[in-house]
Amino acid sequence: SVILALAREQSHILGTFSLDHLNQLAAVLANNSRLVSTARLDRFDGDITLFAATRQTTGLDRTHAKPESWMPFCRSLRTVPVGAEHHRMLSPDALRQIAGTFNDASGVPS
Repeated sequence: SVILALAREQSHILGTFSLDHLNQLAAVLANNSRLVSTARLDRFDGDITLFAATRQTTGLDRTHAKPESWMPFCRSLRTVPVGAEHHRMLSPDALRQIAGTFNDASGVPS
């Protein structure tokens, strides 16, 4: 698969998947895309902390990905920038940045 080869070349997490798992993931994503147009989502009466990747990924257009798009779905939104590409948000460096935003005593983002 071209996608699998590209993911492995870029050390993307999808590169660790088997071809069968990628096909299953594609089926789930296709079904989610079909369902989203009729989904009725409730508003979360709480606060959301959004960890947002600040580094651009070559070939990925994120011009429509805006943190404020979450506002209709929550009471308040706090955006925390993380110096990583989106597909590297679970890298050790990104996780250290994310962990540094939590208050040690409460486990709540400070």
